[in-house]
Amino acid sequence: MEEETDAQLVSRARADDTDAFRSLLERYQPMAFHLARRIVGKEEVAHELVQEALLQAYLSLDHLRDDARFKSWLYGIVLNLCRSWRRLHPTSELSLDSQATLFEHPLSDDPQEIAEQRELEQAVRSAIGILTPNNYAVAFLFYYKDMSMQEIANRLSLSIPAVKNRLHKARQQLQVHLQTRYADLVVSRQSPRRRKTMLRLHFCKIVQRHQNLSESTYLLLLDEKQQNAWMPFVSDRETRIPPMSLPTSQETTDVEPATSEVLVQMIHALEGKVEEMSVEELYEDLLYARVTLRGQLGRQIVKAKLDDALHLAIREQPAIFIAETVFAHQAIALADYGQTQEEQLATIEQLILDASPLLQSRARPDNLDFSRGTRGWTFYVRGALDPHVTREGKPTLALTVQQEESWSSSIIVSYRSFRPGEYSGRRVRATAHLKAQGVPQPVFTMSLAVSSPLPPGVSEVSDQYISYAASSKTMQIVDTQAWTPHRLVMDIPQDTHRISLSMSHRGQGNGIIWLGGIELEMVDESVAVTGTTLTSRLLQPFNLDFAHEFMFWEVTGEAVWHYKHGIDTTTAAGSPSAFLKSVSAEPTSPCTFQQQVNAQPYWGKSLHLSASLKTDSARGVHFFIKHWLGDDTGVEEIITGTTAWTKYHLTLPIAVGAHGFVFGMTLDGPGQCWLNNIQFQVAAGDL
Repeated sequence: MEEETDAQLVSRARADDTDAFRSLLERYQPMAFHLARRIVGKEEVAHELVQEALLQAYLSLDHLRDDARFKSWLYGIVLNLCRSWRRLHPTSELSLDSQATLFEHPLSDDPQEIAEQRELEQAVRSAIGILTPNNYAVAFLFYYKDMSMQEIANRLSLSIPAVKNRLHKARQQLQVHLQTRYADLVVSRQSPRRRKTMLRLHFCKIVQRHQNLSESTYLLLLDEKQQNAWMPFVSDRETRIPPMSLPTSQETTDVEPATSEVLVQMIHALEGKVEEMSVEELYEDLLYARVTLRGQLGRQIVKAKLDDALHLAIREQPAIFIAETVFAHQAIALADYGQTQEEQLATIEQLILDASPLLQSRARPDNLDFSRGTRGWTFYVRGALDPHVTREGKPTLALTVQQEESWSSSIIVSYRSFRPGEYSGRRVRATAHLKAQGVPQPVFTMSLAVSSPLPPGVSEVSDQYISYAASSKTMQIVDTQAWTPHRLVMDIPQDTHRISLSMSHRGQGNGIIWLGGIELEMVDESVAVTGTTLTSRLLQPFNLDFAHEFMFWEVTGEAVWHYKHGIDTTTAAGSPSAFLKSVSAEPTSPCTFQQQVNAQPYWGKSLHLSASLKTDSARGVHFFIKHWLGDDTGVEEIITGTTAWTKYHLTLPIAVGAHGFVFGMTLDGPGQCWLNNIQFQVAAGDL
């Protein structure tokens, strides 16, 4: 089938054919991204600016005078957004290329515009540099010189079908290349288009969230069966006036009316009303709205940015519809937040006020295997899909780590958080498949955001929402091309709101880490859980009898993979015991099994710690309690050789102002040790 021209696609897009606009995006989004990246210098900013440009272009198609000039028009929108961003960020420098040439006849003597013209040419040359020479010539004349098919044919002495063929091949080459490097920035032809189904939503609540420097307004909208909710929010720039009605007082005010309020007054003045609003997606994660107005001329539909439409919806409360695909991806189930609807809505409203990010998690993890490119993944180092390094026949994620980058963030990549869904109340194993070259494999971490009830005294925020995490930091560091599974096992409480997955630096070096995907599966209680740590220190020692296995205990050390740790239920102690055991003949550093506690509840008091320990062929076992984040002073018992169960007693005074304390046991060298029957007593101190 002959490829449609830009003018034909624009005409179809004006007639409300979103598939036609997607075809335009496939042609020009990659080049627009390269242009923006060259000007602003930051990939994440370029991504946001191009998304904004594409939405502006779609909503403003009626302002395009010449349908055949869509490409230049879109580039102009991108340039304007980049100029605006640079005015707001004047310290960011343009990435000028000394090899770039000026237009033969510059359109402007403005240095800024000349610089941007250089950027445009270099962006095009950089983007199409991977093409074959024949395809390169056609693509450069088309994308940069803005020549028509006929003009290119005349310049290169080709037929028009030959020009179209070369340009089509160039686009295919360019898209494959960019799909490898920037998978989430390219609209894929492979995603099937389903018939649009719209769902009716009903207003339930409008909740305003006040913060020190900003204010946000959330709409709580329910589906017809009142089983699921969608909660979009609008920015703070127009929420400082009463959203539902005009002030009843006739007193004057210095507050200027918001733009949306002016629009509503104009609509009313023309004897019209906002009748309906529908939320749709231009393509995945890029939403817009259709606003239906009814007035003297009848019914009119206007396309608008979602934020602008929501401002009108807050004031007018029209009928609201949402695309089924959007709702399925973003809605939350009320049943996850309580037994009765009253309890559910109260919980959600409190979450909006206290921890709104907990409500913005996705319904399910749908791209842990990169089947949808890199959508949902956030990079803190350079990352891209690698089609040459595969696992089970699928591309993997390549993360390029450089030593000078490691200071900026310990996290190198993360997957967007998601709600527990079917995993709630179950034991779950997460497996990340990794290999590395030039750097150690990273630490794989699974974090949970949970609400009450936690055991009393676990955390200073135990009556609200806290996080705890399990990680693979006890695994052996490897630098090999073989795939290594990193496995984490956690119990997912019923009150879990969010699950997060991430990878962090482990050691220094320059190299590449490949991630071959993450698998989640439910397991039974015969599979041991991985140790967990709280994001804040415990308020009191917890899980001293290991009834919750390793929950809130951690294993630390520079070479913890030289040791094995676990729960032993076969010892003569009569109750479960924690153990450390060397698996290397000569471990290179000690291994510690410990728990950290906030010291504030114990200021001015003395802590008496007792526990029973047993050792086997140990060079040195340290039973200790000491200050943490302070002078690291403390007391300890050192045990060597082979001993039967022996009870030890330690006392540590806690000074006023102390940050925290830590207690446990350390195995230094070969051997094995067990810990059991841990008890604490608090007495008035001598301080």
